[in-house]
Amino acid sequence: GLAVKDRIMQIIRECCALTEDGITAETEIKAVSLDSLSFIQLIVSLETEFGIEFDDERLDIYAYEAVNDVISAVEELANAGK
Repeated sequence: GLAVKDRIMQIIRECCALTEDGITAETEIKAVSLDSLSFIQLIVSLETEFGIEFDDERLDIYAYEAVNDVISAVEELANAGK
């Protein structure tokens, strides 16, 4: 739902160098100044927030082109856990 999406974008904002609110689902990951360290921080935050666990293939920053891909991954994992 929308709340999940909003929360994910909020977490992405907190983890990346951007302070502006210009992050949408279509924003490219490489455009939000996430490096591998802040990406891991993002994953850990998402895992904690949603009670999910990313498998190894989802821990590759290059597996995500846009914010939407992260949202899809989180929703998939969250639904799988139900």
